[in-house]
Amino acid sequence: LEEKDQDEDYDDTIDSRPMSASELLAQSMGGLSRPLKTRLSQVIMSLASQGGAVTGDGSGGAVQPGDDEDTSSSLNRLVAIYSVSGLLRFYCSAIEKALEKAQAENEVITESPLLTTCDECLAEAADCYVASLRAYGAMLGSHSLSSSQTERIWP
Repeated sequence: LEEKDQDEDYDDTIDSRPMSASELLAQSMGGLSRPLKTRLSQVIMSLASQGGAVTGDGSGGAVQPGDDEDTSSSLNRLVAIYSVSGLLRFYCSAIEKALEKAQAENEVITESPLLTTCDECLAEAADCYVASLRAYGAMLGSHSLSSSQTERIWP
């Protein structure tokens, strides 16, 4: 008897109503947001690291002045972070335009978890880019100093 009362209270009109395009998009992309954020964060942090593995001399993977290969590798990572940031900016812009178009068509837009994820990852990528750029600048400074000292020794 109690089960019948609970069934009567249940309103199944919510389930039978067709979903709008924005609701369908939000639901389908909502499930994508968390794994996408996790993977993007992994990629960004991996690119931003300057080689944290401990080397045999205990230097912690730090770039030694005068090591052109490490300098080149750091520059490649910096360019990759910049590229990822640009791609995330494109995705944010494309999602925003799609949401604006849906709003113009009088569809109710709640919020887009995918846009939120892209915005958060873009902020993380921008922070890592700035930090990596500073580290690369410091590396170039020390590389420049070691090069000038080498030139003095070897005329």
